[in-house]
This record gives sequence, C-alpha cells and structure tokens, in this order.
Amino acid sequence: MRGAIRANLVIPTEVHTIPHENFIQNRAKKEGISYDESLRRQGARIPFEGRASRPEEVANLIVYLASNLASHTTGEIFEGGGYLYTDRNTRWGESIMKK
Repeated sequence: MRGAIRANLVIPTEVHTIPHENFIQNRAKKEGISYDESLRRQGARIPFEGRASRPEEVANLIVYLASNLASHTTGEIFEGGGYLYTDRNTRWGESIMKK
C-alpha cells in the first residue's frame, strides 16, 4: 500500500552477544561455578531450546517485518529469544539481571 506506515516493536529478551557472555562469566565467578555450568543454568530458564537467541535470529525477524511479506502486520510487539515472562508486571530485562 502506497504511503502506509507500519509500526512494530521487536524486544529481544536474551541474545547471545559479548555482553551476554560477560554476564554469564561474571555470574560464574560470583557463584564459584564454571562458565559452562552458569550457561547451563541460564539456559534452563529459557523454555524454547534452552538457549539465548543468536543475533541473526533477531535480525531475521526484523528483516521479515521490513519486507512486503509483513505488509499487513502493524501495531505488534514481538518478544524474541524463546524467553517466557510469567510476571507481566516486571519491567523488560529486569528479571534477567536479578536472577
């Protein structure tokens, strides 16, 4: 549609990036466990595949939303990352950093 404006919001909840790796490593040191154990514990909190999203997975969603394939998609909020928040009153990201 010519002149139509679409607005969608992508909220990646947990993405495997360098800051994510640093968080896992710092938590491992703080708790006196290995990096692998810290990563396993973090993954256990993520229902879908038990891992953080890869950056390209988030990028794929954004590419889709920018394409004509999503021409009738607007006003949506996409929380990516396979993460499930059970407490909708918790601010985004807050529950990840506190646990």
